[in-house]
Amino acid sequence: MPTSFQPNDLIQERYRVLKPLGEGSMGEVLLVYDLHIDRPVAMKLLKHKSLSDEERLLRFIDEAKCQARLQHPGVISVYDIGRAENGQLFFTMRAVQGLDFDQLIKRVHQITLRDGLWGVDKEGWSFRRLIQVLKQCADAVGFAHTQGIIHRDLKPQNLIIGPHGDPLVLDWGIAKLLDDVFAPSRVEQFQSFFTPLPQEAHAQDDDEVESETIDLKQLGFKEGELPTESQLFSINDTPVHSLTSTLSPSDPTPITSNKPSPTPDWLSSSQHKPLLSSVYEELNTHSTGSKSVSTLEGTITGTPAYMSPEQAQGRSAEVDASTDVYALGCVLYHILCGAPPYRGKHVMEVLSKVRAGRFLRLVYDPHAGLPVAHLPSPNELTQASTELKVSAPEALLRICERAMSYERQDRYPNAIEFAQELGAWINGVQQRQEALQLLATLKPIRTQQAQLEEEAKRLDLSAQRSLKGLPSWASDMEKAPFWELEDQASALREEVESLDFQVELTLQSTRALAGDLVELHQEASAHYLASHMRLVDAQREREAQRALSYLREHAHSLPQDHHARARYLHYLKGEGSVELSLGPFDELTLFSESISRRRLIRSSCVDSELISLSSLLDQHQKITLLYTSLTAGSYTLALKRGEITILYPLKLDPRKPSTLTPPQPHLQSDEHTQTARSLVIPPVDYLKRDERLVPLGWYQAGDLDVPRALSPVELWLESFVVKVYPVTHGEYLGFLNDLLVRGDEARALRHAPQEMSSSPEQLSPPLYAYDQNTGFSLPSNAEELCWRKDSPVVMITWWDACAYAQWLAEREGRPWRLLSEWEWEKAARGVDGRSYPWGDYIDPSWCCNRLSHQGEPGTQPVDSFPVDTSPYGVRGTAGNVAEWTLTPHEDEPSLSERGEAPPADLQAALSSDLPARVAKGGAWDDGPAFCYSAVRHRGATHYRRMSLSFRLGYSVSPKEEASWVN
Repeated sequence: MPTSFQPNDLIQERYRVLKPLGEGSMGEVLLVYDLHIDRPVAMKLLKHKSLSDEERLLRFIDEAKCQARLQHPGVISVYDIGRAENGQLFFTMRAVQGLDFDQLIKRVHQITLRDGLWGVDKEGWSFRRLIQVLKQCADAVGFAHTQGIIHRDLKPQNLIIGPHGDPLVLDWGIAKLLDDVFAPSRVEQFQSFFTPLPQEAHAQDDDEVESETIDLKQLGFKEGELPTESQLFSINDTPVHSLTSTLSPSDPTPITSNKPSPTPDWLSSSQHKPLLSSVYEELNTHSTGSKSVSTLEGTITGTPAYMSPEQAQGRSAEVDASTDVYALGCVLYHILCGAPPYRGKHVMEVLSKVRAGRFLRLVYDPHAGLPVAHLPSPNELTQASTELKVSAPEALLRICERAMSYERQDRYPNAIEFAQELGAWINGVQQRQEALQLLATLKPIRTQQAQLEEEAKRLDLSAQRSLKGLPSWASDMEKAPFWELEDQASALREEVESLDFQVELTLQSTRALAGDLVELHQEASAHYLASHMRLVDAQREREAQRALSYLREHAHSLPQDHHARARYLHYLKGEGSVELSLGPFDELTLFSESISRRRLIRSSCVDSELISLSSLLDQHQKITLLYTSLTAGSYTLALKRGEITILYPLKLDPRKPSTLTPPQPHLQSDEHTQTARSLVIPPVDYLKRDERLVPLGWYQAGDLDVPRALSPVELWLESFVVKVYPVTHGEYLGFLNDLLVRGDEARALRHAPQEMSSSPEQLSPPLYAYDQNTGFSLPSNAEELCWRKDSPVVMITWWDACAYAQWLAEREGRPWRLLSEWEWEKAARGVDGRSYPWGDYIDPSWCCNRLSHQGEPGTQPVDSFPVDTSPYGVRGTAGNVAEWTLTPHEDEPSLSERGEAPPADLQAALSSDLPARVAKGGAWDDGPAFCYSAVRHRGATHYRRMSLSFRLGYSVSPKEEASWVN
């Protein structure tokens, strides 16, 4: 409809019309120039035809007063109110041009379609900024709620961004006042501004102005036929005013009457009723029923697509602040998926959906995308449609869901709380972006750490190889260049450590900003995984455990569907496989080991479902066992064949799958050598009660923190048999007396326990009682524990121990000898690198050492201290007596780079020129510091001691193992 005012027209001699701007819900809007204060302002004029409509007149005054009452940055300021010369009411306000929210939503959805949820265009518009604008608009609406004003027509077209980026809430034309505080002034305003127009003005108005009331029949619709939204009006742009709530899709009654309401007598009378209630009373008296004041029951006011159920049902008395909250939730819905929540083929279908609260619920799906490329059209929507998947943040989905709750009491009570929820999310997003910027600094640091580690390993390896090529007596000048390489490697590792500190500070700062950030948990998991692997390699167990605990925390915080979560959990759980080739057996049991009372206890059997058997043939063929889904840690596999039980300790490490593959090329080159060796169980009658088989395989030798120990190293050992106990006095007496029986008294006297002499050739009187007729026996002071038959033999030299081993080998037909230091250590501690046979903690009550006695210390029977038992069942290796080994003592023994333990060579040991041999184990006169399994003692071959004994073993060749299968 063309405006009645043209450019350059004057209104009240104060306002010059510049141009029309459009139409609002109740009138036309002009851009005018205020001649009094020299500035352009917007002027809203009440339409001519509305001057005879009491409801519109009162609404226009209410709109001006409501808007003037809201002194808030988000509401356009009202400057003046008055009446033009032609009788039209007007009010002026700040002139604002800008983008409406609907345009911005479309724009931002294009950005996110191209750049993702956090994309930003060149003007700074983004999904986050859109939510920020909605929050600011909600603040303005919240302020209105504190002033007792309800907007009732919030939608994207009524929210605009001004030229300076200031969000504004427009069109308060159908706002509702919740109280009557301003009722008197409202009547006064009505009386002061209304003067009845001349009759010709009414006639002119009827001729010039198209009626706003609609008769569907006159528009060509058949009875019962409803207009579509495009035929009648756009549900996104035009509000429904005073639509009776009794209307339904099947009701052919027109939406409005096509006749204007008659002017009531009181309106043209000079007598005015003083109270607003009387105005409403008069309006109700003259109402036709098809058109009424919108605040009355049974009327519908608002825009259907963003209307609350109580509005759509005409329950005007229930319209309150939560009604605006619902509309704001609808706008948020529009932002999240690109369309309003309610759509349909025609207006009545939309209203029907609003009344029922039937819209597509938004469901979070990270793969759905924010813009809905295939949003169903109104024609495609079906009764069965209930969900719409979007990748919008879940927190916003929850806010939207609550704001759009069907029941008013379930919504936010007012727009202030709605805005606070959006603000909390926005603050979180801002912190998230700051956190992401912090995390972005970590990737180059971790790359730098990996490079430093690699370079440190290269320098160390080069230095070690070069130093091994020098004799031990080489001068420090010759060794200095290689020491410098080691120092450089150490400096690089210190730099890695300092970078670790920097990484952890960054992770802590990031956590303070956004503790639930997925990227934080991903970066932290990667960092602590690398740290744990590095610390494990360096044998820094306590620090490694700390890194592992942090890794566990962050890995479990990753989403279930995160691509890296399974890998970290796999590492934590230690899932892997142990593939063993076994000979025939009768029974198989897998035991887990767990810490109880500070030591590792062989506990419950592992569920048989975790053990997978493949290639199972018959009892006389080999089988392959495959273990999966076992938690990282220590286990013991018990294999039984008749009366023999073989214990096979396992250490599961996800980084190093356990196998029976020896280092290549293998030491043996006979026909039985193969890529993967077999774990074969000996025949039933092979092992005696006091013997244990230590099966072939890898184990961890050495210890970083143990005095006199070698550096940690993984070694491969072939199978060997070991005695459960060290040799006792009773067994040694049998050896000496057998020599006497054979007539070899000289040898018997030479090998008998005796005090250490000043030279190896000089003998001392035997400590045993000796009678030429009865032979050797325990001395008269046999009541002392050290001279009991079941106590370890002591005061014998390394040569004496070798002589006993030779005698027993001849007697039993087995190649008995002293154990090598590598065999002894594996037999004592198993394969997992534990410090003691029972774990990593020592208590004096668990083994015989200097602190284990109430009275005078001394040796104990070999079956004392049952805790001092190795994973293979070998007793007394941590205390009671130290034990000779076959290995000549070298401060830095040469080890193969492939990982084979040095072979146990009896002839080489007997002919060695080295004066000392390695002794292993703690003793009754040592403190706990020397009870470690990795400790290496040095003893001259002629050395005798009250706490030094020996035990025997022998190697099992692959040929011999192969014979066990048949």
